[in-house]
Amino acid sequence: NQKKQKIITQKHTKRFNQTSPQPLLMDKDLLTDTIDIEKILESRPKIVHEQKRTLAPTLSSVFSGKDLLDWLLEHHNPKHKTREELCQIVSQELCNPKSPNQLIYPVSVGQTFIDKKDKYYRFIEDQFKEYKKESSILNLHGIDTSMYRFFYEKNDEGERDNDDITKYTDEYYKTLAEIYEEILCKDEFSVDYKALVESDSFDNKLIPAVARLAYMDITPLQLDINAQKCFFLNTYNILHIHALCARYFVKKNFNLKLVDRLDFYTKYKYNIGGHNYSLHDIEHGILRNNSRMGEHALSTVVNYVFNVNAPNDRFKDTDPRYYRTAKEVDPKIHFGTHCCALDSPRLQIFYPDTINK
Repeated sequence: NQKKQKIITQKHTKRFNQTSPQPLLMDKDLLTDTIDIEKILESRPKIVHEQKRTLAPTLSSVFSGKDLLDWLLEHHNPKHKTREELCQIVSQELCNPKSPNQLIYPVSVGQTFIDKKDKYYRFIEDQFKEYKKESSILNLHGIDTSMYRFFYEKNDEGERDNDDITKYTDEYYKTLAEIYEEILCKDEFSVDYKALVESDSFDNKLIPAVARLAYMDITPLQLDINAQKCFFLNTYNILHIHALCARYFVKKNFNLKLVDRLDFYTKYKYNIGGHNYSLHDIEHGILRNNSRMGEHALSTVVNYVFNVNAPNDRFKDTDPRYYRTAKEVDPKIHFGTHCCALDSPRLQIFYPDTINK
């Protein structure tokens, strides 16, 4: 077992030492001289369309890589760049999840920008509209998020004021602590989930706190291992509670049988920084070193019955979530993930400066 663990550790250490497959960001002045984001957004209705596909659902509000480059060459190429140069600029900045100027999302998660007719993309606003249609994305579906801004939108003072995750975590954790204080029973272990469903805190505290996560850039958390660990532990726990409440609205009970659990951990999600995370994505993908455990119902059954570990990796190296995964598995997280079960650890808030005490 020690030899196997050493091989796994070496494999993932090598993975994190590799250069990102995404291209390096270009000079900011060169970008602004070449691409006018406001003009592209103004012309969005002329670029996007519905894409009908044989034996597959119609894609709404999309454009192909070829469509966008055709439009740029014809209507927006002040520096007379070649098609290849424009493609590189779009790939480096507008479709790069590591760029603060990401304007374009691939329809297929993890896909880079390619100049092809059958590779489809959406503008960030259109992608969020699609996210909002999915009832399983609990912090976007049916929620008014008009008060939150995308990276190119400013406040009345012409500044961006709501995208710094390092400043928001204190407020976020304070809100979660207030919610936990309301629903923890006298024994400080049992949780009264129905109390949350029936209280004003569900709509007035929980929903606003988690809805804001979709518009946050969480990249700065990668600079502090403990900060990132705390963020995802706290988010996992509140997502689990939120998912149980969402299921209650439909099933009218909080009981989760084994058959219910097969899709529970993959169905319900939070959108964080523009990307969707299920319970399994956070627990096994982020906190447990990109493990694919529980990715599918069948693999979950096989793992429980035969004690067979699912193969890595959950996120491919072109997936932005890949770079959020923990470099090493901290076994103590088992005592921090609250799974809404009788034997779950005590529900609490984790903080970077005390998480290892």
